[in-house]
Amino acid sequence: MRLSISQAFSPTQCVFALRRKSRSLIRSSVLSSALHQTRTLTMSLSCLGDVRWDDDSFYHYTGGRWLFNEAEQLADRCVKFNMAELVRVATKSLGCSPSSCVSVEKLPEGNYNKAFLIKMCDGRQVVAKVPNPNAGLPFYTTASEVATMDFLNFLRVRNIAGIPSPKVYAWNARATGNPVGAEYIVMDKADGVLLSSKWPTLSMKEKHQLTQVIIDFERSLLSHHFENIGSLYYETDLAGLQDKFSTTGYSGFAIGPTTNRQFLEDGRRNFDSDKGPWSTASEYVLASARRERECIQRSAKFPRPEGIFGGPRSYEPTADAKLAVLDNFEKVAPYLLPKDTSVNIPVLWHSDLHHDNIFVDSADPSKVLSIIDWQSVYIAPLFQQATTPAFLDFDGPKQTEGLSVPSLPNNFGELSLVEKERAKTLLAH
Repeated sequence: MRLSISQAFSPTQCVFALRRKSRSLIRSSVLSSALHQTRTLTMSLSCLGDVRWDDDSFYHYTGGRWLFNEAEQLADRCVKFNMAELVRVATKSLGCSPSSCVSVEKLPEGNYNKAFLIKMCDGRQVVAKVPNPNAGLPFYTTASEVATMDFLNFLRVRNIAGIPSPKVYAWNARATGNPVGAEYIVMDKADGVLLSSKWPTLSMKEKHQLTQVIIDFERSLLSHHFENIGSLYYETDLAGLQDKFSTTGYSGFAIGPTTNRQFLEDGRRNFDSDKGPWSTASEYVLASARRERECIQRSAKFPRPEGIFGGPRSYEPTADAKLAVLDNFEKVAPYLLPKDTSVNIPVLWHSDLHHDNIFVDSADPSKVLSIIDWQSVYIAPLFQQATTPAFLDFDGPKQTEGLSVPSLPNNFGELSLVEKERAKTLLAH
């Protein structure tokens, strides 16, 4: 049973542990990677009887701490909503009454969403996902994620592409005007186990087999070329909201504004910059430059990662220097694009294929059962999209036996002030 609700528009960072977002970008948004931690927050509550649904851990970020701007970081990851109504929506999407729910479990927390495993008395399970304020553009991020997953399932049912993705049961991309009080997606729970639980013990042959499966998935997806650059939506969701959108050649699906977070993060979403769709790679690249120009001209402080890469007294180029670089970039941009037009073709691509977004068969890990997290997936030129999957990233050699984390000396308390300062300096370097 699929519930589709009419929508309307409403309107990382020094950490204790760093996690890669892609081969060339460090995801530095959380203290510890919630998706990789072995300790899972399991706030399980019975859905029967007198239940309190106002436990703060459901609504607040519980994946770690920040060394800087913690209040702001936590606010970006706090979302209040009516959990009882979310359970009602989830059970109704399966044709059940709310009383059929036996538990709700908060899943390990990522950077952009709250996710809950909702279990029914008959054994069925669904995942309910609520985006944080930092997830992207209100309405558009959720509407595009749903359309993208539905598009993939549309292709799979017709044997056009073989990428297994979650089936959506219910959703609403409007935070206001619905009983839940937040945007949400209810989808099926992925079968199998996380690739992260199997990858370390796989043989080289098994890793090669699984990698080939992922390559085949990507190849099948790349066979679908689009005429424009942006993100996927349902045409009906864009009608009345966007004058500028294009059809896809697939009934009911359209291309609208991009959900690429490069256009949205660090305050960029508050600027009325061009977010597409674009008809050429040149338009897309120049729009990126103009977006950065607007950031420089309108921001008192140019947004950039803080902490390790932007600490106190670090080098900060002037706004004029940055604008001069953009002036030169716009002049040469047309000449930087590949001359081979085949790699300028707009394609859809999952840019975050790490070990915890891939579910595999426990008995046969070379069999991929589901690929999740299609939020903010977008259509862009092939030359930008085609990157090595994150699960193949090299994380460095294993720690040599006997190595330990440096620490202050055991007799630190007995040292003089000068000796203490020297010990601290040695530890810091």
